[in-house]
Amino acid sequence: MGVQDALAAILSDERELALLHTDPDLLRRRHMLAEGELAMLVAARPAGLQVTRRHVVRKLRAAIGACAPVTLKHLTDRHPALWQEFAAQIVRRPPPADAPFGLAESRRMAGWLADRGLAGLACYARYEMARHTLRCDHAAARAAAATPLAAPWGAVLEVSPAARLAAFDHDVTAGPPLHELPARHTDLVLQRLCDPARVRAFTVNRATAGLMLGCDGTRTAEQVIAAGGGDQEGARSMLTALAARGLIRPRLLR
Repeated sequence: MGVQDALAAILSDERELALLHTDPDLLRRRHMLAEGELAMLVAARPAGLQVTRRHVVRKLRAAIGACAPVTLKHLTDRHPALWQEFAAQIVRRPPPADAPFGLAESRRMAGWLADRGLAGLACYARYEMARHTLRCDHAAARAAAATPLAAPWGAVLEVSPAARLAAFDHDVTAGPPLHELPARHTDLVLQRLCDPARVRAFTVNRATAGLMLGCDGTRTAEQVIAAGGGDQEGARSMLTALAARGLIRPRLLR
């Protein structure tokens, strides 16, 4: 609590802005403001605060819209009061310098949605963030341009930087509409493509997901198959297919 939190609330919520002039003492108690801090806020011109508030919310929407546009549209269209509540609570901090635009804000939104029981919507936000992060990853772009491995035998294997294996508690491939996402475990592979720069997503079964997890940069193809303990011939065929699609590769010396 303090003047920074109070200013963030005023700039992101019409109700807090109105409270500044209708009941400033309540605002002071809510944010534990000193008298001088409250006086500074009260002295600010309402028109200027209103314009600044709209600018802050517009920037927040732009940041999240760059990373999770479908989730944002669903939230603002179907749950406008929840969107206003989220915008009112978020206190913007500088994101890490190397983070993709909008990722920090979108992560906070996903966690906030999950805390309010909107698990499917939070899952879809995570899915959009994973796609956005992979799309912006320079190492993924370089790996996407590399020639796929013809046969993975004999080398220590790792998942390509151009690929991500992700697990979700809802089937994110079924949406939108996001409020109807089936609640079922879904293993998904995301792959950064080279030209045009886009991300492809497809579901995989548990056996394939297990093989990809086994390609952790410490085991050869034979060791991955042995650790799986299942159909060895099927596993050999799947590893060959994963390598041919550029999803796994020999570990590179770093």
